Amino acid sequence: MDKPRKESQLVDKPRKESQLVDKPQKKVIFLDRDGTIIENVLYLNDPLKVKFLPHTFEGMRQLAEAGFEFAIVTNQSGIVRGLVTDENLTAIHKKIENELVEQGLKILKFYHAPFKGEHPMRKPNPGMIFQAAKDFPIDLKESWIFGDRRVDTEAGRKAGLKGSIQFTTTEYLEMDAHLPESEVTAADMLEAANFVLSF
Repeated sequence: MDKPRKESQLVDKPRKESQLVDKPQKKVIFLDRDGTIIENVLYLNDPLKVKFLPHTFEGMRQLAEAGFEFAIVTNQSGIVRGLVTDENLTAIHKKIENELVEQGLKILKFYHAPFKGEHPMRKPNPGMIFQAAKDFPIDLKESWIFGDRRVDTEAGRKAGLKGSIQFTTTEYLEMDAHLPESEVTAADMLEAANFVLSF
């Protein structure tokens, strides 16, 4: 004869309030790396050569105070070309992270695409952005991307972001002529932050 089940087995336990409420979605600034937050060094493979661009910290602080968080999305074909090692890439990102922490700033995660040519994870494709949205509760329609090339702004457009800004920090402003021209440009992080916060 089957034993009668206890009451606790018959009634669903109420879920905790934290289980009933969706996590608030994050507003994120997706940041290219070279020429956007640090000086552009072709196939950077030495953490000692990391140098932040002027006004990066100030601009990021203003955005953070307004509720934005940050993620890095960087193409790194130098890895597959044998010009950048995985070990040095990790060290470079750790140095960037540590210097930002010293300034009271935090990166959600560093995403990199170690590919060359066409690849869904490589900008101008939005794969890294979509991966971030899987890893974190991100509201893409309230998020932006900053970068120094049209591949960055095009990735943002394909991902359905609220907006994108191309920095005029490098010689890449006119590159990627086959891609749509960036609608907004900025001289640096501070100028970009002021635009986003006034939008």
